Amino acid sequence: MFAEGFATRSGVFEYVMADGTVSRELRPPDEVSRADSLETLGRKPITLGHPPELVTPDNAGEYQIGTVGDSISWEQDGANGFVRITAAIHRGDGLEGIRKGAKQLSAGYYVDIDETAGEYAGERYDCVQRNIKYNHVAFVERGRAGAQVRARVDSADVSVGVMRIDLGQVPTEPKRKTMASIELNGVRFDDVEPSLATAVRVTLDSAAKTALEATAKADKLQGELDATKVALDAKDAELAKLRQSGGSLAWFNERQKLVAAAGRFDIAADEIAKLENLDLKRKIAGAWLKRDVSQASADYLAACFDRIEMELANPAPPQTSHVDAFAAQIVPATAAAAQPVAAGNGAEGRDDEAIKAEVEMNSQLQNQWIGAAE
Repeated sequence: MFAEGFATRSGVFEYVMADGTVSRELRPPDEVSRADSLETLGRKPITLGHPPELVTPDNAGEYQIGTVGDSISWEQDGANGFVRITAAIHRGDGLEGIRKGAKQLSAGYYVDIDETAGEYAGERYDCVQRNIKYNHVAFVERGRAGAQVRARVDSADVSVGVMRIDLGQVPTEPKRKTMASIELNGVRFDDVEPSLATAVRVTLDSAAKTALEATAKADKLQGELDATKVALDAKDAELAKLRQSGGSLAWFNERQKLVAAAGRFDIAADEIAKLENLDLKRKIAGAWLKRDVSQASADYLAACFDRIEMELANPAPPQTSHVDAFAAQIVPATAAAAQPVAAGNGAEGRDDEAIKAEVEMNSQLQNQWIGAAE
């Protein structure tokens, strides 16, 4: 199976550290889009969920379900941007996991941390990620599109902590003393420095407590996630349509406006997900005009939707009726649109079909409102 999508983005991300504190870290667009950083994404392993360790040649056979393609690109969108990749999935268990819901992409990578704090696009951050080097990309159910050099994982469902232990100098002829034993993951270690063994036990106890607290929070969040499943499914459908359209940001922006307007007319989310932009625009226009517009042209629907956006953005004051308010806009607009096209009248660049559609739509709206007022 071949797929494509956004592996990560720029912006401010939150990371829960090993001690339970939260670090807000800025991934600047100029760092995320660096050519030498993007080059490290090509042909990297793809995993199902983030593994508990970095992917290496020794464990790739266990974790890898696919491979990132060579086509890596940066797409700027306002103050931030996205990293688009292609992917090939070649393991059955990976395909099954994606089918069951692991449809979002999330990257795992190394960074250098610049401890400079500040504010970016209205968001406060504690430090800056620099020199991003990627290790793998994972398919997850929900991504974060989320220290001196350490691995970072863009996912809210995996906790990665790095524990460092600084050992002192060992004397050439150490004095013999009572040593301790500790057990880690079922493996027993003897002759361990007592203070080190105590530190490890305290750390493990703290980690266990943190894990229990995280589980409680996860259970609470699960209820909220279940409540938003329908909305997430709709977004998956939107993403699929975006991919089919070639990833056009213009198409995506128009889609967002249409989805927002459809919600105002109580059009069900599952029905919205099934309709292409033009068909959804037709559905909204029909609901607003309260009549059949199945044969209306694209130009007619575009002019109609412009009026709908005006109404939703600038509703009439309480003391003014819907008919009076929009009659005042439509009557002069109809007269102006009906004038012959001449240089300087604001009609440059509009074809006759678009002008004809707007005149026809305005006339019908005027008649409808006049009838409603009577």
